[in-house]
Amino acid sequence: MTDIAIRVENLLKPHPIGSGQATSILELAALPRRLTASGPAPQISAAARVGDIRHCTADNTAAGSAFGYAPAVGLAEKLRRLIADGAGDHPAADLTAARRELAQAGLLRW
Repeated sequence: MTDIAIRVENLLKPHPIGSGQATSILELAALPRRLTASGPAPQISAAARVGDIRHCTADNTAAGSAFGYAPAVGLAEKLRRLIADGAGDHPAADLTAARRELAQAGLLRW
């Protein structure tokens, strides 16, 4: 394989992507509530089961090597930005015009 083919092959492989910091599922579940000061607290509803994955962390090394990925912000900051983006007015949320355009183009069946 040529060097270029190897690089392309590496780019096309799946790459784990993470924030660079381990986060438990419980921490992840609590994060939106912490950032918005609303919503229910997460609850653990059952004990861990045999075979459950206890710890799993994305290793960004392959993504860093393949295409220079490095997390620019942590998970909490990224989620805060996502929540802020979703809180604004979004004209695209009204799908009436989009549906009309798709229907006129014959792309809707109903």
